[in-house]
Amino acid sequence: VSIIGKIQKIENEIKDLKSKVKDARPVIDKIIGKEFNISWSKVLKEDGKKVLTKSIKSFHDDNENLRTSYGWHKLQKVQKVLYEDISCIVSLGDFIKKTNNGWSPQCTDIPGGSPVLGIDAFNSNGQIYFDNLKYTQATKTNIDEFYIRQGDFFVSRGNTVDLVALAGVVGQEPEEETIYPDLMIRVKFDESLIDKQYLAYIFNSSIGRIYFKYSAKGKNQTMVKISSTELNNFHLPIPSLKKQKIISEAIAAVLKEDEIIKNAIKDKRKDIDKILFEVLK
Repeated sequence: VSIIGKIQKIENEIKDLKSKVKDARPVIDKIIGKEFNISWSKVLKEDGKKVLTKSIKSFHDDNENLRTSYGWHKLQKVQKVLYEDISCIVSLGDFIKKTNNGWSPQCTDIPGGSPVLGIDAFNSNGQIYFDNLKYTQATKTNIDEFYIRQGDFFVSRGNTVDLVALAGVVGQEPEEETIYPDLMIRVKFDESLIDKQYLAYIFNSSIGRIYFKYSAKGKNQTMVKISSTELNNFHLPIPSLKKQKIISEAIAAVLKEDEIIKNAIKDKRKDIDKILFEVLK
């Protein structure tokens, strides 16, 4: 079998595996929707309604608060439907102990120095991935404050409307001291009341997507940002810690199948790398 034939065979296997991977968000929405008796069809219908009765043209061009005002007004209406049967809605700020933005030094793709996490480390399944790292030789006196640790909860601070404020938890500490960048926020919670993985799922569910769609700020909608203000003002369902863990574990059990498939894809990509390495050698 030719080298090209071997690689093509593996590529076909990867393509087949990719077709079996589920999108995490519908899985999360289904379990959370069932748990809190959320009618997603009603929520989507409300979200699709026009709220303003006046033409946008009737507002002054320099009114910078227009988008925020409209977003706030629309959010209240959508959340009224979203939370109509939920009794445990609280402000996330009641549980936040500390927030820190990351650091973005000058980086390169060439390995050497300290690895820096990329913004594509986030995935809807609530995990943090250490792929596509950048590297920097720069340092600073308080560099230890920007190293990633096991169990850290991160939120993407800036991205597109669809991807801003995705959240993830670091499952396993990286082998090398790795820096988290400025477009990420590390959030520390009162863990006697909060299950971080549950929160990551809520952030990445339609509950979080709807909230941050209207609360994220930025005139250029291809890059919007959030801050600790938007995190503190996020109203969301926080049941008992025991209940949070039950929900989190139910979601993780379904998504675990996808992780197995993704790891198999990584292994097959390594097989391709081995073949190419042998050819080059």
